[in-house]
Order: sequence, then C-alpha cells, then structure tokens
Amino acid sequence: MVPWQSLGDSVFCCRYVVSSKEPIEKMTCLMQFYQNRLFLGEAITPELLGRNGNLFVPASEESPIVVPRWSAEQ
Repeated sequence: MVPWQSLGDSVFCCRYVVSSKEPIEKMTCLMQFYQNRLFLGEAITPELLGRNGNLFVPASEESPIVVPRWSAEQ
C-alpha cells in the first residue's frame, strides 16, 4: 500500500493498493475519517466481476452497484 495520504487536519486519510496485472483489475482503499472511523473500499473491473459473478449481488433492485454476497445476506 502507498503511505497514508491526508486531506485537511486529520479529516480524511487513505492508503491504497492496485493490482499488479495490466490492465489494472482491482483497487483496494483503506480510508479513515477524523482518525476515528475506518472503512475499506474495493473497486473491480466488470471483467473480474464476470469471472466471480456468484460472489457479488446488486446492492438493491435495479442497482448498478454490487456488494459482496455475504454482506447482502446479513
């Protein structure tokens, strides 16, 4: 991951890593707000999603956003 990048006085910080494949298939980002709340985000290409289609489901009906199946089933 890259070193922490910050915006403002500890308002927002993030670290990220991208896949080593060319073209890039995936990016993962660790985000922190006010040095208190930590979030993990991931962006993947449609091609990677197609290979792993059973792992992701739409966030809601007719939504273009997908979430991990385990997250939707909770």
